[in-house]
Amino acid sequence: MKVRRFILQEYDNRPVPGWRGVDGTVRNTNEEAEALLKEFKEGRGYSPYGTNEFRIEEFMENS
Repeated sequence: MKVRRFILQEYDNRPVPGWRGVDGTVRNTNEEAEALLKEFKEGRGYSPYGTNEFRIEEFMENS
């Protein structure tokens, strides 16, 4: 069975541009990911790539 998952990503423009996972933790709900995104936008999260361009990626995963 497939389940919906969410991960917070930040845009990385070096050396190869692309979206990378911020903390590597997959969230079970969009609300969990939104709460983490809010922390980063308020400056309370470590931004590994320094661009401060974030998005929440939704994907399907086998359970």
